[in-house]
Amino acid sequence: MIKQTSKQQILKDIEVERRRLENNLAELTAPEMTQPGVVGPWTVKDVLAHLAAWEQFFVGWYEEGLRGEMPAIPQNANDIHALNRDIYERHKNTPLDDVLNDFHTSYQQTLAIIQSIPEENIFAHLPWTGRWILGDFITANTCNHYHWAKTQIRNWRKSTLA
Repeated sequence: MIKQTSKQQILKDIEVERRRLENNLAELTAPEMTQPGVVGPWTVKDVLAHLAAWEQFFVGWYEEGLRGEMPAIPQNANDIHALNRDIYERHKNTPLDDVLNDFHTSYQQTLAIIQSIPEENIFAHLPWTGRWILGDFITANTCNHYHWAKTQIRNWRKSTLA
């Protein structure tokens, strides 16, 4: 997990981890991106759909919080696993080009929102964030998630080349 020291550091960590992930993706062909086995039955395409979905969850939670609402955030591992299964089921038949478009569009939207958040809010416990600071939600749904995905893809690729 990335140590949060400033908004600028978080933005840098997001950029670095995203670039590392994108560099790994650039080494893959379209057929490789649709081969299962990256994370269980998931393909690289499924991992990218997963990342975009979680970025969009963050965007939705943040926007709901701005309106004074309490977003429905998964509270335990079972809820998270169920949500991940739902993401996979919803997107497993989505064409690769559509997933890639959503992956890039979601990142740009998420990054723009993070850039607009005042630094003091990033390190605050907002009414909807519970025991976590907003920065925990940001890093969990961006740089930490990108690092996880990059590692999963890299390990899968090494195992298929062996």
